[in-house]
Amino acid sequence: MVMDGAAWHRGDKLKKWENIVPLFQPAYSPEVNPIESLWHHIREKGKFKNTTFHSNQCFKPSFIVSCGEIQEYYVSQPGGGRKQAG
Repeated sequence: MVMDGAAWHRGDKLKKWENIVPLFQPAYSPEVNPIESLWHHIREKGKFKNTTFHSNQCFKPSFIVSCGEIQEYYVSQPGGGRKQAG
């Protein structure tokens, strides 16, 4: 099972199975965990720094707007946000 280095993946309380071998990713590995790029943009370009949301209902509209802005940014890039071959 491939896991990142989150504390709850490495702690003593983590349940161990005989038939599952953990494979840990490097500390920061966006090339093997593409969601890292999305989280980076949400933190940096979304207005989430130093922001507290009191509920999911307060969080959702801001998150949806940020995802739309990120999508617009990537679509506007050469290749429509997709990596160029070669």
